[in-house]
Amino acid sequence: MSIQEHAGVPHEIILVDNASSDGSAEYVRQVHPEVRLIVSQANLGFTGGNNLGARAAKGRYLLLLNNDTVIRSPIAPLIEKMEADAGIGVMGCRLLYGDGRLQESIGYTPNVLSLVLSWTPLASLFPGTKIFRRTVFRTSKLYEQKYVGVDWVSGACLLTRVALWEQLGGLDERYFMYMEEVDYCLRVRKTGYFVGYSSACQVTHFEGAGRPWVGERAVLNTADSYMVYIAKFHGRTAVLVLRALLAPVFALRALAYWAVYMMRLDSYGTEKSRAYLLAALKLIRGCARL
Repeated sequence: MSIQEHAGVPHEIILVDNASSDGSAEYVRQVHPEVRLIVSQANLGFTGGNNLGARAAKGRYLLLLNNDTVIRSPIAPLIEKMEADAGIGVMGCRLLYGDGRLQESIGYTPNVLSLVLSWTPLASLFPGTKIFRRTVFRTSKLYEQKYVGVDWVSGACLLTRVALWEQLGGLDERYFMYMEEVDYCLRVRKTGYFVGYSSACQVTHFEGAGRPWVGERAVLNTADSYMVYIAKFHGRTAVLVLRALLAPVFALRALAYWAVYMMRLDSYGTEKSRAYLLAALKLIRGCARL
């Protein structure tokens, strides 16, 4: 197990089973008795599952680690940096896809405009302009730094202080999944702590568990999480603006994916088209209710 190989410090491994039905919980009990298994009777989402596991933790640091990750190098540099600097509240690391490509794991604090524009071609045309992006583009020199302060780091591998986690109440469970780490890191920075990134630790993240694309539920959850985030930090009027601007962008993406499928360029085109169309309709219905 990569955690045991690269932890380098006394640790405990807590695994939350989010109401799985594939026998994985029993497998863990039999093959990895050293793991503290917590079985939830309901799917609590990324936020609820992490909060449930965190409540059982006994250490001074808490490492959130996705189940589709493999640690490739010691995590000690992250802990050592936090031990040396009491002002750091969160540390993230260098994430790689399964094929070794760099994964964009740090980002900018979003607002209504950047959330909308990040789904348009402008995000690719101007990769270095943060108003068009949610994440820092993969060619940025920031990803090579041994330590650098950032706005937020990916929740796929996020190290934080337990005392700070408890002070902030953990992850906000209004997010089922997506945007929860952006929210948490913003709250960390609002308390006066820093959020840091280090290339000294590397983790492979098989995003989406290695599936060709994340799926319809992920797209709908993303839209929901945007609304939660903007309502929380920018207010009700900003939510209305976001819905009104993002709905047509998602509708155009749905149309584009359908065209790509018709040209036989993407076998998942119809699924993607349906997902973005449903997300657009959901956003429009939300506008009507406001």
